[in-house]
Amino acid sequence: MGGFLAHNQRRLYPAWGNLPGFLRSGESLVKQLSEGDFTDGLYADPKRTRHFADAMDGYAVLLGRPLAEKYPWESVKSFTDLGGCRGLLTMRLAAAHGHLRGVTFDLPPLEPLFDELVEKEAGDSDLRDRVSYHAGSFFTDDLPDTQVYILGHVLHDWVDERRRALVNRAFEQLPPAAPCSSTTA
Repeated sequence: MGGFLAHNQRRLYPAWGNLPGFLRSGESLVKQLSEGDFTDGLYADPKRTRHFADAMDGYAVLLGRPLAEKYPWESVKSFTDLGGCRGLLTMRLAAAHGHLRGVTFDLPPLEPLFDELVEKEAGDSDLRDRVSYHAGSFFTDDLPDTQVYILGHVLHDWVDERRRALVNRAFEQLPPAAPCSSTTA
């Protein structure tokens, strides 16, 4: 959780510290935070890249268990975590459900950190055979074929138009839904 708190202190707290100014001006806080691509400078420095990955692991720790327990994964064979950083959430979900194949989809500079984490997390299990990294931009590159897309801590970084574009790209890539059926006891 420490990486998560440090990241918020450096990136988000300065913006929230000026909340009264944003409220008076009506200026979009998200627009200011998402101008340009914040990953350019972030991924140019390996130390900053690792700090960012530590922060995103904090989110994965918070979300991993509830998502593994509450979502009905029984009928799912594959999932992709879009913007999944170094893949901790992918690994936690795949470890919790031995039938799942998971893909972490994020930018190329994070792939070595994914490989490092797989070595650490997989041990002697089959996890390393069921998780993979797909390097690319979820705005421009083809998304991996999958049954479920996870957009876990990425939408807040973008203005509405980019959010809609990303959600639409993911939706259009999903396979057709299976007919729903229900039973009553």
